[in-house]
Amino acid sequence: MKVCVYCAAGDHVDEKYKIVMRELGQRLAKNGHTLVFGGGASGLMGAVFNGVKENNGTAIGVVPDFINEFEPTNIGAFNINVPDMATRKLIMEKNSDVFIVAPGGIGTFDEFFQCLTLKELKRHNHPIIIFNFDHFYDDLITFINKCMEKKFIKETVRGLVCVCTTVDEIFEKLNESK
Repeated sequence: MKVCVYCAAGDHVDEKYKIVMRELGQRLAKNGHTLVFGGGASGLMGAVFNGVKENNGTAIGVVPDFINEFEPTNIGAFNINVPDMATRKLIMEKNSDVFIVAPGGIGTFDEFFQCLTLKELKRHNHPIIIFNFDHFYDDLITFINKCMEKKFIKETVRGLVCVCTTVDEIFEKLNESK
């Protein structure tokens, strides 16, 4: 299964996030899954890739041509070079069977909301897992629920995502979606 992981590229995050993302990468590789990710070598992207690499797994990095201005990219991944961020998202979406939204910033939020919107519009039916490690997404989940209460988001959206707080829970969901 090809598992897309959206997550932070910034390297200044608490080490506990890097540790859990490395564990996620290790488990992906040990279970024979291919990682699809943004190709970054730093932050949580680098950590999940390193976990895959340590266990001889396969990773596909989707890398915009200009990204080296902002962050280093992984040499050890099979990299697909693209001209821009929109193409990056499209390639990642088309090459994935499952989406995991791990802690991240505005790029991760953008990827999550596009993926969720496309699922609501029936452009894909792949599982979307929000990895709410360390309560990272509590406020976002509360906000989405508030939008549902006020009728800005349909209640059916609730069933389009699954929230997991541990790597074990993620793998329970991955095993269910086989």
